[in-house]
Amino acid sequence: MAGYVDTLLRPNDPSAQAQGQSYPRPEMVRLLTTDFRAGGDVNANDKTYIAKVVAARTGLSQADAEKRVNDVVT
Repeated sequence: MAGYVDTLLRPNDPSAQAQGQSYPRPEMVRLLTTDFRAGGDVNANDKTYIAKVVAARTGLSQADAEKRVNDVVT
């Protein structure tokens, strides 16, 4: 159920999370766990969102964050 709630409450701009309003690690674990259980891959919407969170939290460019996410998923 938490994964559904995460999806419902997903911000358009996750940079607010980077400013300390939320700690994204538990949400990322739930998203990846749900996606891997559902079909062994991360769905495109979740992958895009995760990359945005990674970029906001790490200071990486969006392209570099997407590469990092793809590398981890692979």
